[in-house]
Amino acid sequence: MRSRLILLGALSATAALLTAGCSSSSGTGPLGGSGGQAIECFPAPRDHTVTQGFYVLQNGGKTDVTVRSVRLVKPRGIVMATKAWVVPPWYSKGSQNALGVGYPYPPVTWPTWKDRRPAVGAVVKPNETLNLVFGVARTATKGTSAAPVVTYTAGGNTYTWQQGTTFVMVARNCS
Repeated sequence: MRSRLILLGALSATAALLTAGCSSSSGTGPLGGSGGQAIECFPAPRDHTVTQGFYVLQNGGKTDVTVRSVRLVKPRGIVMATKAWVVPPWYSKGSQNALGVGYPYPPVTWPTWKDRRPAVGAVVKPNETLNLVFGVARTATKGTSAAPVVTYTAGGNTYTWQQGTTFVMVARNCS
């Protein structure tokens, strides 16, 4: 089971970076861009906290971004079991990697976990990318949630941002 979770995490990490630009925002804030919708599914034991590290915060603007809140939208059978963190991406063989999903929480073996800081109050510098990480637990047979909404300020304005990827947690198989 652990090897399956690691593989899912690696696949999710790759997908996260490929969809980093797939987001929506209110107004024209510096986080994210435009793009489509997707679904990320992963198995997780019921009532066990696992890592959700699929989402990235990418500041494409010219001013600092300060995160004010992170919350799940329309969660059903899923709870955000821990506070949200930002973690620097891990670079391996010239590639930038996000943490991914399904790892036991906290993901203490992730190379940049030691450099984490609380998401609320975190500053994302211009042209910086940070991995958004939090623990989630499935509380029903199947859990679903839209991507988390991040409220942030930049240049004296307040914005909301949400990546287009919904996530699903199941007991065993996503097919």
